[in-house]
Amino acid sequence: MKIGCGSEIKKKQVSKACTIFIRYAHEDKLRLSKKNKQAYFVLHSACIIFAPNNFNKVQAMSIFSKLFGKKGENNPKNNVEDFASLTRVYFQSVLASNLGISNIRIMPDLAQFKRLFKVPTQNGRLGLAEKAASKKMLMADYGLSDNFFKEIDSSVKKHCRNQNDIQPYMFLYQGFLNDLMMLMSSLMQWKIRIPSIFKSVIKNEVEKSVHKVCTKTVWSKDDVHKTATNVRMYKERLGYSEQWMSEYVYNVLMLAKKAPKPKETAEKK
Repeated sequence: MKIGCGSEIKKKQVSKACTIFIRYAHEDKLRLSKKNKQAYFVLHSACIIFAPNNFNKVQAMSIFSKLFGKKGENNPKNNVEDFASLTRVYFQSVLASNLGISNIRIMPDLAQFKRLFKVPTQNGRLGLAEKAASKKMLMADYGLSDNFFKEIDSSVKKHCRNQNDIQPYMFLYQGFLNDLMMLMSSLMQWKIRIPSIFKSVIKNEVEKSVHKVCTKTVWSKDDVHKTATNVRMYKERLGYSEQWMSEYVYNVLMLAKKAPKPKETAEKK
């Protein structure tokens, strides 16, 4: 396992509030986060929990401002980056409320969310009101089920009993989502290119692929076999269900499909 950033893989010191990317030696073979030339969209790597220490406040405000812009404006809320931003807010809210964290500086996304929407602190405990607000927005804008959040709450509560447990949990969670998305991009192949209007078909294919990963123990390709084994191990350790995995993959896939095509991006420039 190597810790790196972007396309470069290099060792670097990482603080608790720092972004943590986990990359594997076999990552390129499964084409993680590489453009599908036929599908014309990118399957992004797993969403991270914490933002970097040099988190740009203006950039964060811009993300949330666009995310919840007025009707009639060019509102890009339906993309992976915005989904990741709100998901990080929810995770940070759960950690803050469960562990009694009062230093909001180590929760950059939560801090910006709280200031932008003027969310009052509930019962003098950071994270309670923010958790409810971010959950409501994620359910309304992305259609996430209540069970999706219950499983996050249960997993965090079980594995993060104090602040020292946060970083090990992040490593497990990040590795889990990285490997999961690698497998989905490799196993689904042409199914990824199914038009987004056929939502039920895509959802069924995602559920079948996730179930296959969780139940099939022998794979013909060594890289796929190793990654599938890792996913099952992460799943058992973190306590996430097939339903949770399917819901996460489905949302990321549908949002990735809405990303501008390379030609459209070039024309705008």
